[in-house]
Amino acid sequence: MKNNIYDKSYEVCSCHNVSLGEIIFSIQKKGARSIKDIKKFTDAGTSCKSCTNSNNDTGEIKKNIYLNNILKKINKG
Repeated sequence: MKNNIYDKSYEVCSCHNVSLGEIIFSIQKKGARSIKDIKKFTDAGTSCKSCTNSNNDTGEIKKNIYLNNILKKINKG
């Protein structure tokens, strides 16, 4: 994994400029429990969907972390 992966300012969704911090907030404070919920609260993953998981990432530069990884990590701990 790359450096700064857990920096809350890391831009997870480039289409809508959604940061890791915003996604974590939507999960911990707004109650998002699925990618659908995160989309509703933040707009992340609603355009090209490259940020939802590595299989959907069609960009030349791959993301450090994806919405599905964030959900798993937070719901686990």
